[in-house]
Amino acid sequence: MEVFGDERAEVVRRLGAWAESAVAVSDDRIVVTMTGGRIVEIVMNDEDLEELFTGWGYIDGVVAETQRLLATMPVDCNCLVMDQYCLVPRRTPEPVADWARPSGVVGGEWVVLGKDGEVVSRFADWQDKD
Repeated sequence: MEVFGDERAEVVRRLGAWAESAVAVSDDRIVVTMTGGRIVEIVMNDEDLEELFTGWGYIDGVVAETQRLLATMPVDCNCLVMDQYCLVPRRTPEPVADWARPSGVVGGEWVVLGKDGEVVSRFADWQDKD
C-alpha cells in the first residue's frame, strides 16, 4: 500500500477534532495541542504511517491508538516517536536507539509472553545474515 497525503491529512484532521488542534508542520512531524495546553510532537513519516495502518487497521485504528497514547502519556514525555511498528512516548523527538543486540548479532524471535513475563509460545527464530 502506498500512503498518500490524503491519509496523512485525514489523521491530522481527526486528531485536531479530538484535541484542541493538530498541525502537520513537516512531512514527518505533527504537533498536537491537547486540551489544557499540553503540546505533543508526533514524529512519523509516510513509511511510519503505512506501518501503523498495517498494525492498527488503517485510519480509524491509527487515530484511536494515537488518541489513547496521547491521553495516557507520562507527564515527562512530550513526543510520540515510531519504534518497530508503533508509536512510543519519549522525552525528545530523536529516534529510538537501534535495537541490534550489543554482541553485533542481528536477529530475533516472535514470542507470546505470559502475565509474569515468561515465554508461553514461540512463533519463529531467525537470524539476519546480511
